[in-house]
Amino acid sequence: MKSRLWSFILTIILLVALLPANTFTQAQNNCPPGLSGEDCDLFNNASDFLEEASSFNITSYTLNFQIRSDGDTTMLQTEGAGPILFEDGQIVGLELSFDPATLTTNEDELSGGGVLRINDEGVFLGVHEGDGELSWSGLASDLDIESSGASAEEMFNDFFESFGFDGENMGNALTVSRLEDETIDDRTVAVFVAEVDTAAFVRSPFFTELASQLLIGALGDQDIDPTLAAILVQTVLDRIASDFQENNIVQATFYIDPETLEFTYFALFIDLNIDLSFARGFSPDLDEAIPAGGLGIGVDLQVNISDYNEDFEIPTPEEYNDLSEDLGGLFSELLGGEGGLPFDLGFSPTDGTGVSAEAAEFSISLGDTSTGTLSTENEQDVYIFEGKADSTIQIAVRATDPDDFLDPIVELYNKEGTLLDQNDDADSPPAELELGYFDSYLTYTLEADGQYIIVVSSVFPVEEAEYELFLLVE
Repeated sequence: MKSRLWSFILTIILLVALLPANTFTQAQNNCPPGLSGEDCDLFNNASDFLEEASSFNITSYTLNFQIRSDGDTTMLQTEGAGPILFEDGQIVGLELSFDPATLTTNEDELSGGGVLRINDEGVFLGVHEGDGELSWSGLASDLDIESSGASAEEMFNDFFESFGFDGENMGNALTVSRLEDETIDDRTVAVFVAEVDTAAFVRSPFFTELASQLLIGALGDQDIDPTLAAILVQTVLDRIASDFQENNIVQATFYIDPETLEFTYFALFIDLNIDLSFARGFSPDLDEAIPAGGLGIGVDLQVNISDYNEDFEIPTPEEYNDLSEDLGGLFSELLGGEGGLPFDLGFSPTDGTGVSAEAAEFSISLGDTSTGTLSTENEQDVYIFEGKADSTIQIAVRATDPDDFLDPIVELYNKEGTLLDQNDDADSPPAELELGYFDSYLTYTLEADGQYIIVVSSVFPVEEAEYELFLLVE
């Protein structure tokens, strides 16, 4: 299979795995608007059961995903099955097939099939060859699947609590109803349907607050009043909401067995059409890039679930092509990292290999500023400096030109090459540094006199981008 089909497959497989596992486990002690107290109790008890499960089996899933623009349609269709394993409410393993999988555009069609496996030894992708055998590739060296603690798990919790089941900040965007029970294979299940009014959601306090915070972060080098930011954001969101075309649908359906409290079925249907007129008029180049007929997105996902708390084995392939060096960064971005999914693949921008005082290319002194350039030929710069015990240092990396799309990462090591701290996006940096949202900033108190190492790299590869490095002492 070609790489873009791989990328689609990996993303969609994880969507299939995560949506049933996370969408309805964050509702405890909250009642979706539109449900009675009895229905809320059933919903919350089932959510508790799902969160405490050690495993379940996706007996089947089907997916149709579409992006539509000016007569062009990109569509991914796939189906499959497989188990998912949990520990403390977080995914620690899965084996999901995608067979067949077809990516169709107006000009081309790519087809393939295979299996995605994740276990405590790594991530492995098996692709069907012409003879029907699986050809395995994987990322296993220095790979550690562990809880990402306060990053991904809290992101999911906060998002789904705010999005789905907090009537105060969702306004009238969400309605949930219980339909008539259905009998499937002699099993009676309760049927719940959640629907989102997309225009109301965009105007909701939750979305307004989220967009305001993103705006404040993006304009971190400017002193913008939060109230003014909220007003500006609300004005823009009103324009966006007014441009939503009629008949937009965001609907989730799920079945619960009232006796066992098991979720047995999950479906997500999305049909969004936006004409994007709110984005026109800013510049001729932007106007040319915006589809004249707007943008359409469609998702039709159906997942059947069974076999809770069974013992499933997800073995490591006996033979596989190790892609750790070539695709480590790609898989890290697709499958984990800060703000990613509820598990962490243990990747960092550099793995510490070769980071030492002897390998440093540049030197910098406390209180100094340096400049550098990252590119496809030079993916990282390594600096060395002399530090003083008990001194608190500040390290910042600022992209020189926003048009270069540099998202810098800064890492601090001791002279032995042990990672001490790292940062991707600056969190509450000093205003005088004039850092943007995607710049990097960290503070660290040095434990001993001696040499320390700074590594500057980028989240995404850049053709060529300049940056400024600041090394300050508090």
